[in-house]
This record gives sequence, C-alpha cells and structure tokens, in this order.
Amino acid sequence: MRSDVYLMGYYGMKNQGDNALMHAAYWGAQHFLNAQQISISCPESIHSLQIHSDPTLVGQQSFIGQNRLLHYYQGLQSKQILIGGGSVFHTAQDINIKRHLMGLCQEKTARAVGVSLGPFVDSAAEKSCQKFLNDAEFVGVRDVHSLNVANHLAPNANVKLTFDLAPLLLMQHEKCLPLQLNASAEDKHGIGVCLNPVERLTGDLTTELERIDAIAAALIRVFKETGETIKIIDFNGHKKFGDAQVHRYLIEKLKGKVLLEYYAYQDNPFETLEVLSSLKLTLAMRLHASIFSYLVDTPFISLNYHPKCKGWCDQIGQDESMSLSLDTLDAQFLSDRLLKQLNQPFDLPKLNKRDAVTLSLANWSNDYECH
Repeated sequence: MRSDVYLMGYYGMKNQGDNALMHAAYWGAQHFLNAQQISISCPESIHSLQIHSDPTLVGQQSFIGQNRLLHYYQGLQSKQILIGGGSVFHTAQDINIKRHLMGLCQEKTARAVGVSLGPFVDSAAEKSCQKFLNDAEFVGVRDVHSLNVANHLAPNANVKLTFDLAPLLLMQHEKCLPLQLNASAEDKHGIGVCLNPVERLTGDLTTELERIDAIAAALIRVFKETGETIKIIDFNGHKKFGDAQVHRYLIEKLKGKVLLEYYAYQDNPFETLEVLSSLKLTLAMRLHASIFSYLVDTPFISLNYHPKCKGWCDQIGQDESMSLSLDTLDAQFLSDRLLKQLNQPFDLPKLNKRDAVTLSLANWSNDYECH
C-alpha cells in the first residue's frame, strides 16, 4: 500500500522509550507533514491507541539482506522518509540504507527528528552520516554533542538543535495541553525502580550483580525508614536485552523485606506514564524512565550508565545531586540520596514542561509556538 510517510526507527522491539518516540513521530507526521497514510518500519504488528500497522520487516531473515529489500520496497511505495527519534546513526550499513531510501522515495527527501548522532563504529559510518546530513531536508538533533558532530561533519547541512520527541506525548490534538497524568505531591506514593542490563551484555555479570546488591541494600534501608512501596517497572521487554532478568534478581533480594510491586513490560507508553505519575520518586537507569518521570512531575534520580543519560539531565537542568555515575554507587551513598529527596526534596529541573514541548515541536517547524 502506498504511503505518505515511511516512518523509520527501532520500533516493534518491545522498548518503551522507542514506543514513545514512535507515537510522537506518528503524531508529528500527521499534524505537520499532513500524512494520511503512514507505514512503519517494524518486524511485528503494532496496535497501540491510534496506531495500527502491519509488519513491514521480518524478525528472522530467510536470507541475508531480506530486510534491506523490504525497506527498499517501502521506500518505493512512500512519498518521503521520516526517521523518528532515538540513537539510530551508528553503522555505515544502516546509514546507507537511509540514504538509499531517500533516493528511492517519490519526493527524494528525508527528515530526521529528535535523533542523536554516533558513536560511529568506524570512519566509514562517519562518512555515510556526513553524506546523509548533506542530503537530508532537515535533521533535528536532540543533544548538543550530536549538534557538534553534525557541525563538524556537515557545516552547511540543515541541522538544528531541537529536543527529544517524548514531550510530544503531552500533546492533545493541536493544542499544547498535557494529559491528565499529574497527581498532586500529596497523592504520590512509592519509589519506582527502572534498571537495565549493561555489563551482562558484555560478559561482566559480576559488576552488574554487585551494583544490584548495593541498590537492593539501599532500597531495604529506605523502606525501613519510610515504608514506601518499591515499584519495579520494566521499560524493555526484549527476551535477551530486556529488563526482566535484572529485575528478577533485584526482586529476589528484596522479597520479604519490603512492600513490592512489579510492572512487567507492556506496549502502551501512556499506561507507563500513568504509573510513573503516581510515584513519589523514580530511580531511573533507563533514559526514558528519566524522561517519562520528568513529563509527569515525578522527581527522579538518574543512574547514568551512558553519556546520553547525563546529557538529558544537563538539558533539563536536573540538580547534580540527582544525576549519579554508576562508578560511585554504593548502598550508603544511594540510600542517603533517596532519603534526602523523600524528606527534603531537591528543586525540580529548571526546564519547565511547556518549554520542553516547544523545543520538541521545533523538530517540525522552526517557528512553532504554544498558544
């Protein structure tokens, strides 16, 4: 079926952050690109709120290059290409597919919105990205580091520092109105925990388990002093790369010692926003757990496993004491921070949500303002 836009990203991979980016990019394509028919790059069916999409890719390729051919078919059937959010510029092969699709689509054009650039695996990837930036109609990057990369590679390209797409979840139709997700401070209860597997994916399981032991000890102390329920929330439901394996280990450490609730991964990002909106505090290792918490006015402590986490905290003006490196994490230090936030809250991030929405809307129009 022919489409107005072929929307590309890491969609249909059971990642709540990417689900949010997909919903936001889909909404933007409808409202700013006048797209009536939108096809989505995904290996499985998507049925989430207003989005209903059949698979355009396959999970298991029957032959090498099958998904590349399927991408090209979608490109030929589409007027333009839209790369909707996330860290999607790393390898020459993947970037070249995006470049080829730009040439195959009917309007010979592509936009990338709310994306970050790099880290590149090699010089070939860097050169491919340079070509993409120079040929694309517009690229909105979500962080200063990506803007610096773009300015170095392609100083004359149409690249603008914008913002993450996720704040667009707060939009209702054409108006800048937040969804009803913000519980009052008095109605918020519980501590959310959103971890992810980092070291185990590279074989360093010992370091990861030692950190989870420290987090468990900190949460047990905090529960004893506050009685706050610990609510563990999966943001990634992938069988291999997901959060369940890490959270299962944490649950075993906490079982019988704290009041405990577990929220398994589910596809609807708005339901996860609702859970986070009810919390008094989030301990967030997943980037979009931090972003979601910010969007619903729930204070969060960011456990920065990747520069993008620290970059997000810097962008919104998060108090430095609420932005922690994994290297300095121990049970005493973490429990002290959690208790201090619960008893004497730090200031909320300096960037208010209305401005965040406006920055996110800049991915679509240079002169958009909320009224």
